[in-house]
Amino acid sequence: MNKMAKFKKYYLYCLIGSLISAALVAIASILIGSFTDTTGRVLGTLALVVVHSLVSLTIVKDENNKINKLAYFSDTLFVLLVASLITSLFAVWQLISESLTGQLYALFFIVGFSVLHGNSLYLIMGKNKMLTRVLSANLFAITAVAIMFVPVILTSGGDGLDDFYYRLLGSVGVVDVTLTVIAVILYKLHLQRNPGEINELVFNTKSGGILKILGFIFIAFFGIQILFSLLLFAMSFTN
Repeated sequence: MNKMAKFKKYYLYCLIGSLISAALVAIASILIGSFTDTTGRVLGTLALVVVHSLVSLTIVKDENNKINKLAYFSDTLFVLLVASLITSLFAVWQLISESLTGQLYALFFIVGFSVLHGNSLYLIMGKNKMLTRVLSANLFAITAVAIMFVPVILTSGGDGLDDFYYRLLGSVGVVDVTLTVIAVILYKLHLQRNPGEINELVFNTKSGGILKILGFIFIAFFGIQILFSLLLFAMSFTN
């Protein structure tokens, strides 16, 4: 059992313990009939643990499926799920502010979809030299876009950032989108030249449900990225 598998196992054990503890406190509060702010936070904690437990079990089920190709994304998603649970619990008990909570979840979103984007492209790495070069540049662009989004998120919408920064971000986003489209076209041409080869970008219908759903969300995010890049490009002419 590798380190990630052990980490997931212990995390699930911790979830079970947290679930039992929160449930006992919630039951005691209900029986006593004393509903205070603390009781509300305990019930909120219980709800959060239940939701994260269900999602965790779904991810583990997907990982046990041999058809799952998105191994890097699956591991990242699990780590983000742990971070999400900690963040949400801190927010419920008011240990962190609402603005910081929103910023953290925005960072989780960017990291998650960047890894999903990169993992999807990594599946077709090494098919031929031209495709590998394009994919290498694309992975660099994906990383650059994710890093450049961090100051925008941490400054609450980019207050104080120069207009050129947004134009640069939009330009890198356009490069990212363009390279992805080129990579897909090159891969399609590669498959035409090698008709007996399996299409790595086609996921079997028996694969895990949550990964399919996230795949659809990724497509939506990809479209939003295109619109955002075009919007920044258009705004650059008005400044």
